[in-house]
Amino acid sequence: CIRDRVVGDATGDVEAAVGERGFEVLAWHRSALTSASATAWPPDRQAGSAVVRLPKGREALRMALHAVAARTTDEGSMLLYGANDEGARSAGKTLGEVASDVRTLDTRRHCRVWHGRKRGEVELQGALDDWATPAHAQDEGGLDWVSFPGLFAHGHLDAASASLLRAVPALPPGARVLDFGCGAGVLSLALRARDASTEIHALDVDPLALEATRRNVRDVNLHLGDGLRSLPAGLTFDMILSNPPIHTGIEQHSRIVRDLCMEAAPRLRSHGSLWVVAGRGVPLHQWISPYERHDLARPSRSFQILHAQRA
Repeated sequence: CIRDRVVGDATGDVEAAVGERGFEVLAWHRSALTSASATAWPPDRQAGSAVVRLPKGREALRMALHAVAARTTDEGSMLLYGANDEGARSAGKTLGEVASDVRTLDTRRHCRVWHGRKRGEVELQGALDDWATPAHAQDEGGLDWVSFPGLFAHGHLDAASASLLRAVPALPPGARVLDFGCGAGVLSLALRARDASTEIHALDVDPLALEATRRNVRDVNLHLGDGLRSLPAGLTFDMILSNPPIHTGIEQHSRIVRDLCMEAAPRLRSHGSLWVVAGRGVPLHQWISPYERHDLARPSRSFQILHAQRA
C-alpha cells in the first residue's frame, strides 16, 4: 500500500478520496478546527506521494512544501491545489523549488492543481528549526522572540498589538492572564517581562503558534483550541487579552472575536478584565452587554480597543 501525505484538507474530502483509491493516508493538520490531533510539524514518516492545500502566504507555502518533500520519496508525485485568488496561479514556481516537471494538471472553477515530482538532488529545509525566524521590537523595553512563517505578524510587532500593550495596565503580582489567539506569544512575552510572577496561559487553534509561544515564554501554560470552551472547566483569569484573528484565508469572519466578547465574562474572576483590539469595522459595541463596566477607545484610524470589566 502506497502512503500519500494529505496536507491542509479542511473538509476531509480529499483524505476520503485518497483513501478510496487504496492509499494509506498520512494526514497533517495544522489547525485544531480540522483535527483534534493537529501538530506543528508533520510526523517523520516517508510517503510515496503528497497532496497539499495551498496555505496563506508564500513563505508558509515554502515551509509546507519543504516539510512535505523531506518526507516524500524521490520522484514521488506532489500535487498542490488552491483557488486562483489565493495565489494558486503563481504557486507552481514555489513548487518548483522541491519538484521537477512542474505543470498545471487542472483548472476549473477559478482553481488550479499543480503537479510535480519530488526532486532528489535539492537540499531541503525539512526541520522546524530551519524556519525559526528571530524578531525584535523596541516596545516594552526591548522584546526578542522567535516566529515561523504563516503566524500572524510574522517577524514583527504589529501596530494593533503594540497599542494594546500600551493600554493594558499593570497587574497585581501573581495575576493569571489568558493570551487568546496567542500567535507567536508576543503579548504573553511582554506581560512576563513586566512581572515574572504573572501566570500566563496561551490559547491558539494552531499548534505551531503554541510551539513558538513555548519557545518564547518561560513557564507558559498552553491550550490548543478555537475558543474558550477549549479550556479546562473552572479555569478563570484576572485578565483576558487578545488581538484575535479576523481573517480566514482572504475572507473576514467575526465569529471568533464575537464569541470571545460574549463568553469571556464567566471566565473572569471578580473585577477581572477583558482587553481586545480589532479593526474599526468590527462591531465590538454590539457584544459587550455581559459587562457592567466597559469602554471603547480608538487609538488610530485603523483599529479600536475594547476594555470590559466584570463587576
